[in-house]
Amino acid sequence: MNMVELMLGISLLTIVMSGLTHAVPILQKSIYEGRTLREEIAQVEQVLQIITRSVQQAGFENIIKNQSQITRSQKSPMQGIEIFQQAVLSTDKVGKISAPQSYLAGRRQTDAMLIQHDTYGHFDCVGRKITDKRTHQGLSRIGFFIQFRGNKSNAIGTLMCQSLTNKGQIQNDGILTGVDDFLIYLEDGVVIIELTMQSSRQYQTSIALQNQISL
Repeated sequence: MNMVELMLGISLLTIVMSGLTHAVPILQKSIYEGRTLREEIAQVEQVLQIITRSVQQAGFENIIKNQSQITRSQKSPMQGIEIFQQAVLSTDKVGKISAPQSYLAGRRQTDAMLIQHDTYGHFDCVGRKITDKRTHQGLSRIGFFIQFRGNKSNAIGTLMCQSLTNKGQIQNDGILTGVDDFLIYLEDGVVIIELTMQSSRQYQTSIALQNQISL
């Protein structure tokens, strides 16, 4: 091998190594983003199943409904389920909700939902069996709301699940972190749950009235 061939070989090797140096970080980033997306989808799906199960226990079931047909309503047409727009559930006393959020309401919309019904061996949102001791005035209580932590510009939202202890006191469990918006739509006995994550991805599930109730 003469000097020209050696220099040419070194030049080609340099080009290949340079390409690999740029390609590896891009490949690593792509793998990381793919894994993060899969983890997010799995976590959100699990949480939506928890919410669906909680609503089903009050007498509702899954359906598929066109999102464009759904409008938001101030009052729930369903017994056993209460919806509070831009609000959080009280964390200190059964039966009350806090005032609507103000510091984040202009940028983010978060609703709250409270489900109360007779208990028949059902389970709360983290899998604990609901017993007579874990009721308030004879009714089980499961709630969902967003709790923000951090400053106004960089607050992290966690979807909280509220239930009762064996002493009938409120307990709150974080079940999904990184939530920006938690919206609840109501129409014709249908509950639409919509979650927007910090990744800007949106997830939705539809839960409908199983047995028509005359109010």
